[in-house]
Amino acid sequence: MEAKVENKTFKLIGLKGKSKFKNFSLEVPSLASVLLRKIDDTPYHKGTEAGVFEPCAGDVEAEGVFYVGVLTDELPREIPEELTVIKISEKYAVTEGNINHISELHQKLNDWIRAEGHTRKEEDFIVETYHPQPEGENVKVYLPLKRNS
Repeated sequence: MEAKVENKTFKLIGLKGKSKFKNFSLEVPSLASVLLRKIDDTPYHKGTEAGVFEPCAGDVEAEGVFYVGVLTDELPREIPEELTVIKISEKYAVTEGNINHISELHQKLNDWIRAEGHTRKEEDFIVETYHPQPEGENVKVYLPLKRNS
């Protein structure tokens, strides 16, 4: 697995969701489908799809917040009703791979963070970006790091 550290700013137009952490794998794609229908006739429909996730502190029965959206270079002055705009700037550990191995990517990236002497910001949002490929979909995983690591 290849990984790196990157300072990045994400500007996302999307929908906010909330569910039990254990249900994120079902709720996130469902809300993403709703989002894609809502933005189909907007200039944002061609942006890279992304998810922004509150990290689970261990209790999968607890509720967490997530956003599904598309990335944009410029934040709009006006957005379609029901959509929200968020901007996140962090230092991240980053890796990418096939979306079918997303759990393994997260685990290996966490292992890499520790092995390289970095420290995760456990309370900050995790970002994933989704990239269609001929052989399936790839995902980039961004885990926030403490600035001093």
